[in-house]
Amino acid sequence: MSRRAFPSAHDLDARAEVTSVLTNGTDLRAGADRDLAERLLRDQQIREAIERFEKTAEEVSARRQLLGTSWKRRPRSS
Repeated sequence: MSRRAFPSAHDLDARAEVTSVLTNGTDLRAGADRDLAERLLRDQQIREAIERFEKTAEEVSARRQLLGTSWKRRPRSS
């Protein structure tokens, strides 16, 4: 079993082709995701739901922060 120190020209061509296909597929998916997000954000109900979620997330975050920084007093052990 011998290992080549450097990839052959065929290996490099194959890798370039796979990379090209993956990049093109990623671009298509990213474009489709962006288009879907734009269409969804135009919907009034979805915008309102996002605003409600963000408001409750801020309230929960503040509560967690206060609970996380609270100091608990424990009874002394004798």
